[in-house]
Order: sequence, then C-alpha cells, then structure tokens
Amino acid sequence: MGPKRVNEPKKYVSKGKERVDREQQTKNQFDPLYLEVKHLETAILLLQCEEKPILLAAAAALSKFGSKSQENLEVLFDLEIVNNIIPLIKHEDLFTRRFAAKLLAEMIAIPNVRNFILESSEYYIPYFIKVVIHENDIFLHEFSLLILAEITKDIFGVAQLLKQSSDVDFLFEKLYSPDPDVKKNTLQIIYNLLQDPLGAEKIIETKDFNLEQVYELFNSPYGEIQKLALDVITDLVRRNQDERLQEHFRRTKGLEALLKFLDNIEWLDLHTNALWILRFACDNPTTVEQFNDIGGIKQILKYIEDTLHSKLFKQILDIAVCLSHTSRGRKVMHII
Repeated sequence: MGPKRVNEPKKYVSKGKERVDREQQTKNQFDPLYLEVKHLETAILLLQCEEKPILLAAAAALSKFGSKSQENLEVLFDLEIVNNIIPLIKHEDLFTRRFAAKLLAEMIAIPNVRNFILESSEYYIPYFIKVVIHENDIFLHEFSLLILAEITKDIFGVAQLLKQSSDVDFLFEKLYSPDPDVKKNTLQIIYNLLQDPLGAEKIIETKDFNLEQVYELFNSPYGEIQKLALDVITDLVRRNQDERLQEHFRRTKGLEALLKFLDNIEWLDLHTNALWILRFACDNPTTVEQFNDIGGIKQILKYIEDTLHSKLFKQILDIAVCLSHTSRGRKVMHII
C-alpha cells in the first residue's frame, strides 16, 4: 500500500476583491532602462519616443548641447532636428514644451530656421502670441518672445505679426514681468515694430501705450535692457512732427528720467544714448520750455564742464546748438 492520504485543512478564500497574482504581475513589468547615448542622431531619434522620461531626457540633452555654441546649433540643423522639435512645442508635458521651445528659440537665429518659421507664420505667430497671453509659465514666455523678437527683425516678420495680432497690448503687459529675459525680448519686439511705419502706429495707438514703463527700465541692473529701453525712447522722441507723442513724452516726465540717468556716473557708457534723446527732444519748442522750467538746460550745460569725453562733449554741443534755435533756449544760455 502506498502512503496514506492526509486530510489537509480547508483554505478559506476571501470573497472580497479578486486577488492579483503578484508573480504574474511582475512578469509583465519592464525594469527601468537607463540609456547612455553617445550619438546626436540617436538622441534625435529619441524625440519620437512616447515615454515621457526618455523624451524629456533627450530634449534636455539636445537643448544643452545646442546652447553651447552656434556651431552646435548648425550641426543640429543639418541633422534636421527642426522637424522633430516642432511637434514638441505643443506636447502635453510642460517640461518637454520648455526644452523644445528653448531649443527652437536658440535655433531661430539660423537664417534657414527663421525662414522656415516665417513661411508658416500664419500658424506659428498666432501660436506664440497665444502662449505669451494665456500660458502662465514664465519660461515659455521667455522663449516664445525670443522667437517673435527674431522673427520681427525681418520686415516680413513685422508685417506678419501685425497681420496676425489685432493689438499689441500684450507687449506692454510683459514689461511688468519679473523676468529680465522676458523684458529684454519684449523691448526688442517693440523696437523692431517701431522700424516699420505701420508697426510704429500700432505701438503708439495701443491702449496700454505708456512710456513710463520704459523709463523705469532705465534703472535696470542689466545693461542690455537699459540700452534697448533707451533705443525705444530714441525712436519715439525723434518723431518731432507727432505733437501728441511729444506731449505724452513731456507729461510722463521723460526729460526728468533722462536727466536722472545722466546723473549716474556708473552708466557713463550709455550716456551717449540718453544725450541723443535729449538732442531730438530739443527740436520741439514746447519741450525746450519744459526743459528749462525743470532746470534741465542749466544741468546739461554744467554737464559739459564735468566731462572730458570728447564724444559726449560733441553731443552736448549739438544740444546747445539745437537749444539756440529757440527763443527760450537762447535767453537761458545768454544769462548763463
């Protein structure tokens, strides 16, 4: 006889949730794959991956590579990365959108990339404007505005932005941004639009047009922002025939802002830009009167005594000659 059968105790199984076979579950799982990519072509291929971690890692690595030099951007362009990057600017993952927008913003300086965007401007310009207005991410604002800034350096780009945007109020709103790159890119777009007659009209006519916002940027700790702010005011003040614009300049205390700027010796390298604005401002007799009323003529003539810089010296003489063309200016200089 064989061994006797032993009656084992019955197993009681819960009638609740159906249990999952853990062993079977782990069989279908794939361990995390850590890739070490050594070739650009491989990294670019990974931009088509649907798994977010791999896609994000590839986008971040390519963005870092491109930011190192213009030569690297050219290499990426030759590898036709633009075709892979474009779809990612609308990806559901925020970080992937950031890296895609950053890389595209860096590559937009390449003429062929800029031309590619311009050829499809009816799609891309409204998209980037929408991002700036409706997205809350400050990095996407920075990169989208940089792309628009590069596009509008081309007169066709200016025309397309004016065509695709009903107003440019969003530009003056972005001058309040806490991010310096957003401010810089916004100023560049405003300056680019001012180079076109229709663009200048659009800027001046916008309901949020206010030069005080630009004067505030004279005090920026970033020289590039200061210079762009001065360039924008220069372009506007030289429009001497536009009395409404000149009145706005006077009412918003543009003269005071410039005199205060000239008082700061730390910004000497940009004083020539401020003096150019005063030179254009003094072509307007009403502005000269205000300039005298606030003590500006005496201050500017004293400035000539304190500077040994030949270029500045010549500019101040130009202002003095311009003042002499008005009765108020001649009278004050004669007394002094």
